[in-house]
Amino acid sequence: MIVDDKTYFLKSNIALYIETLREFSAKPFEVASLNNIIKNSEFNKGSFYYRFNDKFDLYCALLSDVLLKQSDYYDLVLKTSSDNHYLKNILVILFNSNYSLMQENKMFIDFLKFFYEEDDDFKNKVYINTGKPIFESIKDLIVESLKTQDHFELSNSIIFMNCLSYMYFGLNNYFSNLSTNDNNIIINMVNFLLSGLSPESNYPVAISADNISFTYKDKPDFKINLDFNLKNKEILVFVGPSNAGKTTIYNLIVGKTTSDTGNISYLNNALKQDLLKKENKMSFISSPKLNRRKNGRQNLAFYAKLYHSMIDINVLIESLNLSDLCSIPIRKLSDSSIFLLEILCSYIAFPKLLLLDDLHSKLIDKDLKILNKFLEMIRANGTSIVIFSSHLKNVYEISDRLFFLVNGKIEKSYTKEELKAKYDSLHFIVKYKEFGIERNIIVSEEDLKQKKLQMIIDQYDIISIETQKSITDEVFKYETGVCLN
Repeated sequence: MIVDDKTYFLKSNIALYIETLREFSAKPFEVASLNNIIKNSEFNKGSFYYRFNDKFDLYCALLSDVLLKQSDYYDLVLKTSSDNHYLKNILVILFNSNYSLMQENKMFIDFLKFFYEEDDDFKNKVYINTGKPIFESIKDLIVESLKTQDHFELSNSIIFMNCLSYMYFGLNNYFSNLSTNDNNIIINMVNFLLSGLSPESNYPVAISADNISFTYKDKPDFKINLDFNLKNKEILVFVGPSNAGKTTIYNLIVGKTTSDTGNISYLNNALKQDLLKKENKMSFISSPKLNRRKNGRQNLAFYAKLYHSMIDINVLIESLNLSDLCSIPIRKLSDSSIFLLEILCSYIAFPKLLLLDDLHSKLIDKDLKILNKFLEMIRANGTSIVIFSSHLKNVYEISDRLFFLVNGKIEKSYTKEELKAKYDSLHFIVKYKEFGIERNIIVSEEDLKQKKLQMIIDQYDIISIETQKSITDEVFKYETGVCLN
């Protein structure tokens, strides 16, 4: 850690130190007010600018002190621990040292959380003045330890580290409104993280649908035809308009509907056993019944007990910062919040597989952000997820693979990276007429270099040319010729 005279000066002026910590632990850097700090600490403005250049200078002085405290606590816990080369022990040491910092002052953790959420350019600029925190310093050690785990895929290390970061810097959330022994909470947090590394959670394929066909009795011309695999720890998204067959595919997977041909295999034995055991209770995945007189925490606890779940309810709630929401009776919550809690209950009841039907039309933006964080977390811990959606824009970022569904058939299949490479860069949407028929074509920057746009302009009657740099619902239309709405 880099500690200079400015840090020592700040520590020697208690009122200025406290107001600086209070402001930066409550707001991001850009929003925090230097004038508030100077005013509330009753510190002379002239004297302040004699010691500090600006708000950033003060920020770095405070962070240097907090990082030094964090480092000292880490060293202290490390000295009293054994087997510190094992992954679980490394994580326990890391969380325990941060817990010690939290015990000294909870605002330290809030301050670090806001810092962690700043963009990388800002953090790198700060590191020049303060040095890197313990968490950054031992990242490589954690990743190396991950490599030694049986069946663990290195490609998942990024997801694991993201979940670890979220829990580590959000430590205050886990110790609010909880009566559990502090050490037990930390052990549960670590076990929750490591549960995704077990051999059981690393089968390459969770579900295989081979040569599936289904014909509607009232619509004999409309037929479902499917071949796909759901990989383990994957978020697979079926995107399609109304009446594309999404609900039928959902029912085929959960066993509510029987296909005319083909079969669905559950290649993960634990998943297969759970499906067989609960095949008559599969409706809970889409619509678990919540007790409207009870609050969210009580409903989650009920499902955990009913299905003998090993998931720690308190850790799950605190991981998503839902303590306040889960203390309110269900009858007083919005439809969006109730639906979010229903999804959590579904996961608790059946953590190997989560199927979500058109969820993005039922959630407001705030709950949607919580859901996306939740899905990323449980995917890292071994859950396979299938989402059915009528909107591409809302599911693109969270997906691993996307199937574009039209009239019961998968017309196009993309990984998120493939879709991003094709559309999440500058491109031109050209509408033109060919033999009196209106058509669309997308021209990339690479196509532009090859004069493809000019060729179209020369050859056809152009209606319009638009520039775009995002994944929107329009992409589905360009790929399939069918509108989502």
